[in-house]
Amino acid sequence: MRSSPPFVPIPPAAVLTLLAGCGAEDALAPLGPVVGAPIQVVPFSAPIQGVEAQPAHNNLDIVVHEGRYFLAFRTAPSHFASEEAELYVVSSADQERWTLETRVALGTDVRVPRLLSYGGALYLYFAVLGEDPTRFEPQGTMLAVYEGPGRFSEPSRSRHG
Repeated sequence: MRSSPPFVPIPPAAVLTLLAGCGAEDALAPLGPVVGAPIQVVPFSAPIQGVEAQPAHNNLDIVVHEGRYFLAFRTAPSHFASEEAELYVVSSADQERWTLETRVALGTDVRVPRLLSYGGALYLYFAVLGEDPTRFEPQGTMLAVYEGPGRFSEPSRSRHG
């Protein structure tokens, strides 16, 4: 009686190499996310009506909601706490032409915007801090809800912050 040869698994890279050698590149689906060339967004290459960029741009977040890219970012005189800090949310269908959705300026430091698209709604969460650039003065978390093009609700204290 003859025994069959032992099973030897073929590494996925070898399978892809073999398929590519057969001219099957077009039949292969991408394996995972495809990353394209980087696109500089902030600072913006073209001015956005209603957005006044300051020297520091940080604390970015982006999400796709209802087929549009929504980008939230903090801008201020520096990375440190400032009463001049502002958060902006802008949106775009193509990541090239952006539209102002909302501006948050509370006269105290605001930062760490987080966008959440969930259950058909878009939420903006952010941290409120103090004005002193040499101290860390957390004051809680606020929340605003997207109501439609160019409209977010007034920020309110988050139940969890």
